[in-house]
Amino acid sequence: MRGSRAALLAAAVALGLGLAACGPRGERKAATGAAGKTLKMAGRKELFGGDQRAWLTNCGDNADDCYCAASLKLPLALKPAWVHEYSYAEFSDFEPQQLVHYDGLLMVSARSTQLMGLSASDGALVFNKDVYRHLERDVRNEALWGLLLHPAGYLICQDDLGRHYCWDITGPSPVEQWVAAPASQHVGAVVALGGRVLVGWNRRLRGLDMASGEQAWSQPTLVWPQGTVLSRSGVVVWWSPIGRAGAMRAEDGTVLWQLNLNAAIIRMTADDWRERVYCVRYDEVVECRDLRNGELIWEHSWADLLSAAERERLGRESGFTELARGQPLVIPSNSPMVAPEGLYLPLANGQVVALDPDGHRRWVVRGKYALRSGLGFANGLLLGEYYLAPGMLLREPDLIPFQVAPDWQRFNEASEEEQRTREFVRYIVRDPANGEILSSCELERPATVGPIPAWDKIAFGQDRLREGERARIVAYPWVEPKRH
Repeated sequence: MRGSRAALLAAAVALGLGLAACGPRGERKAATGAAGKTLKMAGRKELFGGDQRAWLTNCGDNADDCYCAASLKLPLALKPAWVHEYSYAEFSDFEPQQLVHYDGLLMVSARSTQLMGLSASDGALVFNKDVYRHLERDVRNEALWGLLLHPAGYLICQDDLGRHYCWDITGPSPVEQWVAAPASQHVGAVVALGGRVLVGWNRRLRGLDMASGEQAWSQPTLVWPQGTVLSRSGVVVWWSPIGRAGAMRAEDGTVLWQLNLNAAIIRMTADDWRERVYCVRYDEVVECRDLRNGELIWEHSWADLLSAAERERLGRESGFTELARGQPLVIPSNSPMVAPEGLYLPLANGQVVALDPDGHRRWVVRGKYALRSGLGFANGLLLGEYYLAPGMLLREPDLIPFQVAPDWQRFNEASEEEQRTREFVRYIVRDPANGEILSSCELERPATVGPIPAWDKIAFGQDRLREGERARIVAYPWVEPKRH
């Protein structure tokens, strides 16, 4: 799938370029910005994310709960409300990589040095600005990575040198507040809340002062913190795919607890309703732990949903029998969905598992196609179904098993353009009460990023499919307008 490949490429580039993150000698200094500038925090409107007013990261808010408190407008409209296309000369030669929303402003990055802002209401261009601190003496592939919003209306991201930027985006154009000097081997997500920006780097978690970008504290993690989630109570949880995880106080870096599991970790998600954290493991288990001390509350396995015989059959049909033996049935990387009524696990083979707050299984349903994403709403679960052409399958064997056997002969006889356009994406809405399908809509093109709630719209980034087309941002009128 194009979107997941782009995300993996972004992570790989961030990791690889981290080796050179020390930068030229003149760049190894403290955070820079306007002399004597102090970030204004008090009195600013704060939008914490997780609803239609703000979507602070690609997964929602800092807790990565993939849940929007708004309601979907059903049935789903089949046509987009607006489309904004861009060319290489205007913005970037790459498809949209990052898309976040704050109070009606959609911000886009696409592996270039520019930021683009669009109106969520009609897609009109608000700004298109080169915000990169260029180094005249160096020639390199300059790019911005990982857009993140602070609830007070500040945009934070990282560049290819490992530097972190902060801009005020509440005006007509981004205004730079500071640029933090790089540290070696930056990896993992960045989160921000209150007076701290939390950055994972070089087997440490670093807390930057939100007002200046300077380092406030640094704590060792012994492994690279691949991801971080931040609860509104101020507890930051970090995790590594090799099974290590831990929690600290965001304000001062005090270590609260650490874990060393016997299984790889896919993702961790905080639950601010119940002060818990969910750890999704690669061995088909989700753990529920106390956010304050890390103690295990319950765990649930979905290994029974796919028998050994069925795994073997699906692997044989897809042409990857040797890989499918023992292949775990995993969830998409931006899940699970944490909701007031419990937890939803969309699985790669098209199944969805609903759990109550105590870890008991409420219902299980299975769709026709594999799932690429899941996003919860107050009245429905918005799930992205897809079918990959066999050429895509060769490059993404981790997504096995599939329900649909590829037609290899037809694929080999198809033109390159036909092969590219055989990626099918449909969004369906399932009832949170029982999993039944309430509505569906097929996208005109596969999405590279999204869905991103923005006021009464759901926005996606999309790549060009055919010669002569342009990459674009598209928004569908799928959310009920907020009533005041």
